[in-house]
Amino acid sequence: ARFPVQYVVRPNLDFRGFQGTLTSGALEAGQAVKVLPSGKQSTIKELVTFDGNLDKAEAGQAFTITLNDEVVISRGDVIVAAYASAAATNQVQAQLVWM
Repeated sequence: ARFPVQYVVRPNLDFRGFQGTLTSGALEAGQAVKVLPSGKQSTIKELVTFDGNLDKAEAGQAFTITLNDEVVISRGDVIVAAYASAAATNQVQAQLVWM
């Protein structure tokens, strides 16, 4: 599962949520997750939508994640399943066409 964080919601000191769209896989409440690139781990407290909480979210759904622990997460971080191994790199290969 891959959930890129698009926005951090902090309307008051009692709530911190992370908004985005699940790009692959599935996530569910109670699932262990980790944050990339920091590697910090937590568990999902809630998957929040305008229509109410979800038990499980599938790829393509937009929602807000709340976690059981206070984890520092910023826009651009990615929340993944704790067991997922994601390779990080500082290189990219591309072919450019200049006209």
